[in-house]
This record gives sequence, C-alpha cells and structure tokens, in this order.
Amino acid sequence: MWFGMPRHAAIEVVVFFAVALLVDAVAFDGTRFRDASPHPFWLFTLVVSAHYGVATGVFSAVVGTLLVYLGNLPPRDPLVDQSAWLLSVVSAPVLWFVSAVALGELRARRERIVLAQADQIADLTADNHSLTMAKMALELANDRLQTAAAGQVETTLSLVQAARTVDVHEAGAVFESVEPLIRNLLQPKGYSIYLRHGERLDLVMAVHDGKGREATQSFLRGDPIFDAVVDRRQLVHVAHADGERILGRDGLIAGPLVDMQADAVIGMLKVESLPISGLNQGSIQAFRMLSEWIATAYGNAQRFEEANLSRVQHQGSVLFTDAYYRSVSTFIVALAERAAFEVSQLTVRVDAESATAGAVDEVALNARIAAVVQGIVTIGLRSTDLAFDYQRERGEFVIILPMTVSANCKVVADRLRDRLRDGLASEGLHGRIAVTWETLYVPTARDIKPWHRAVIRRTDPYT
Repeated sequence: MWFGMPRHAAIEVVVFFAVALLVDAVAFDGTRFRDASPHPFWLFTLVVSAHYGVATGVFSAVVGTLLVYLGNLPPRDPLVDQSAWLLSVVSAPVLWFVSAVALGELRARRERIVLAQADQIADLTADNHSLTMAKMALELANDRLQTAAAGQVETTLSLVQAARTVDVHEAGAVFESVEPLIRNLLQPKGYSIYLRHGERLDLVMAVHDGKGREATQSFLRGDPIFDAVVDRRQLVHVAHADGERILGRDGLIAGPLVDMQADAVIGMLKVESLPISGLNQGSIQAFRMLSEWIATAYGNAQRFEEANLSRVQHQGSVLFTDAYYRSVSTFIVALAERAAFEVSQLTVRVDAESATAGAVDEVALNARIAAVVQGIVTIGLRSTDLAFDYQRERGEFVIILPMTVSANCKVVADRLRDRLRDGLASEGLHGRIAVTWETLYVPTARDIKPWHRAVIRRTDPYT
C-alpha cells in the first residue's frame, strides 16, 4: 500500500499519464489536452476513483492537475476579468477532486454494504449450522430416550448386578467395584474418586476416555472445591452459577462421600465429562445416590477390616489372621523355652497369575491363592502346625512348626512347594513359589527370649 492506495493502482496511474503525455507530444499539439472537453485526465480520474477508491482518485487528480497546468496555464484574454480567468483555470481541477472524492466514497459505501452482507451471510450460515447440530443432537437424544425406554428392564437388571459388586469387604476394592454402577447410572466419559487425608483430598481412582482434561491429583484446604465439598458438604454442579465458579475447569459435578454412620466426609466423587444432555435433574439425583452408596460401602468395608484384625481365623477359612500371629508366636516360643522343644517357621511366598489371557480381578486371584493354600494346609500339615494368612502382601503365608527341628524344615518346605505347585495348576494358575524357613527357638540356646527373632535362618530361592 502506498498512502492508502494499492501499489499496482499507483503504477497504473503513472503509466497512464506517461502514455498520455507521449501520445500528446507525438500526435497532438503538445498542450497536454488543455482545451479538450471533457478532459481525458478527468475521465481517467473517474475510472480509478470508481475502481480503487478515494485515495487513488485523489492521487490521479493531483498528478493530472500538475501535468496539465504546471508551466502550461492557458493565456489570459485582456478583455476577460482576472477573477473570471482564475475561475476558468481552477474549475477543472476542482471538478476532478470533487468527482474523485464522490465516486470514491460511493465505492467505499458499496464495499461496506457488501462486507456487512457478507457478515450477515456468515452469521446466518453459523446459525444454520448451530440449528442443524442442535437438530441432530435433539434427534440423537430422542433416539437415546427411545432406546433407554425400550431397554429399561435390561438396565434395571444390570444395575442390580452392578450393585451386588459393591458388597465387598476390602476397602481398597470398593472403588473398583462401583465402576459398573457409575457407568450404568451416569454414563460418564470421565470421573474420579478422592479420599480425604486430613486437610487434603487425594486422587485414588480416575477413569477417562483419554480425550478430556485429566483429573487434578489433590485438593487442599482453601481450594474452593475442598471448602464446598468437605467443609460445607455441598453437591456442586455447573448448571448453577456458584457451582460453575467453584468447579472451574475441574469438572461438571462434585459431591462429598459421607459415611453417615461415622458422620464424616471420607472423600469426594467428581465427574469431569458427560455425554450431551447428560447433566440434568435425573443425573444429579443419581450422582447423589451414588455418593451415598459409595461412602456407605467404603465405611462398611473399613469397619469390616478393623473387626477382622481382632479375629482369630479369617471368615470361612482354616488360616489364622495376622493379628493372631503376633500373640500366638510369642506364646509358642515361651512354651518351647519352658518345655524345651524346638520351634521352626516357614514363610511361603506365592507369586501367581492366571494362565488365561485377559483382565484379572486381584481380589478374586487372592481368594483363589488362599483357597489353594488352605487346602494344602488342611491335608498336608500336622494338627499341631499353625498356618497364618498375613494379608499384608498378596500370596504371603506363615506356618509355625512346633517340635520341628531345623534339619527337617527343608523336607517340609520341598513337600509343601510341590503340593502348592500342583494345587495352583489345578486352579489354572502358574507362577513362582518361594519357601524360607527359620528357627524361632532352640532348647540349647538358653539366652533366647520370647521376643527375639530367628537364630538360624536358611533361604530356599525361587523355583
């Protein structure tokens, strides 16, 4: 752009005037068309004003005026008044300038009208697209409603089946077990579960389709979400202005997990993404019910685990509990010291996995391993031997062998390993089995006290 006009327009003006002067010098009298009417320079000015606008038209008028009158003023008639002569001289340039401005402004006004119409067309196109998308979304929602109505019985059955999975006795397995229930009730594209640890909420489970924003790892006291969900026990959602302000970009719905029996907030359930039209009164009420259900299940599982710590034997098992091991081992060692017999201990570590392909349920796998060990203990050990399921680490068991000398531990370990391997294979499991043994008390070592650990320890590597 040169002074508000296109570069090629300025070049066209210069080339025209150069050609016009050359034609005048060669074919005419060299007066630069001073007496021509209408003047060709004015006609050219009209053309460029209409085509390029005011700036180019004014430029053409300036150049044309200078070329026509610079050193080429018309002679003055002595009989004509000077004012009339001056008026006749300036009338042509004034006409050129006025014509250039008028036509240029008409062109600019036409451009503004065209641009406004183009904007209106773009707006109408966008509105039409929005209406088309809304129509498609409405049709999709209608199809969904029809499908949901047609499959109401199947949905009810799936909810009942999913609800059964929530009835678990391990707190760590509760959140995984509620996944089918959340999926059937809310159909979220992404959700997360947090547990409260003092003054913070920490992420323990997140399910996403990989397209949305990942869940925040933790929320501290002072964060709007923590204050609303934990302190005020509010269910917040973006359909409400306050909820939208609190959640920001962290989700669509968030609510507390309240253990009603303990009257405490144990965590938070948060949904980051839902299908179109997924946020409604029905989904909010379902979210509220899910929060109460999850909190109740988790609280019950925690209380079950706490109660299980005081059990002597695990429910439905011949294996003793880890809590019972501490007191029994101390008593056995004290009794051995008094009765002068040797006490040994085997530690069995089973690192097994399913031989079939596909996802593995850790809880079910632990139960299958424990069942194999329980069967081996029932038929393969003496009535005086005591077997304990630690349940601190998957597949770890301890067996106390009263009145068993250390020299016989390897024989017992080999026999136990072979039976475990056969038992796991019969259950469709395979893996490694390690057995270590140690002597808890030797009668000849009178300095050993009941609270002391192993005197002699041998390790049999993984086989």
